[in-house]
Amino acid sequence: MRLPARNATELHWLSEETLIMAGHGGGPRAIRSGVLLEEAQRHLGLRPLPAPHRKVDATGRPAGMRDWPAGQSGSFSHWGDYTLCLLHRGTGLHWGVDLEEIPDAQTTQEILSIALDQNERDLLSQTRCGIGSEGLARRAVSVFSAKESFYKAAYPKVGTFFGFDALRLAASPTPTHLQFTVVRSLTTSLPAGKPVSIGCRATARAVISWCSL
Repeated sequence: MRLPARNATELHWLSEETLIMAGHGGGPRAIRSGVLLEEAQRHLGLRPLPAPHRKVDATGRPAGMRDWPAGQSGSFSHWGDYTLCLLHRGTGLHWGVDLEEIPDAQTTQEILSIALDQNERDLLSQTRCGIGSEGLARRAVSVFSAKESFYKAAYPKVGTFFGFDALRLAASPTPTHLQFTVVRSLTTSLPAGKPVSIGCRATARAVISWCSL
């Protein structure tokens, strides 16, 4: 999986029903998201429909979930001029996708402090992981990104905010997957102790993760 050149797109199939479109270009995020969604819909053989609008609460603040076109579900993520659109043909799953830049040393330490608990930090720093500072940055941001993807996928089920501590890394990250455990019960379908597998890929400059629930 790779990110596209300027003013180009890249297509990544996760399955016959699910894909990720990556785009690189300027302009308002809403417009970039809509263009990618239409391209993704064509690849899946779906009728192009308008990009979903984020729901808002009574105060007008984003409520963390979107109204997707009928028969479709997915997720968006942005980093700089890059945009990701994950689109799934069907509505049986909730999805989350996330794109994060490989951080510098200072940001890595902030991620380790804010998004990971001591058990997770110990797991990433184990000698058997065989990682230096660059490897640690990639693994730390992979965990951070995976938790962001989980939040996006879980929010429609949970319906309220929850923090990074709701999910705990259960095994050392691999180049393609991260294994987590739900720490506390979030809803009946996400009870404490439930295992969660989240897909991930690293590029030269960023990490991409995705989750379905």
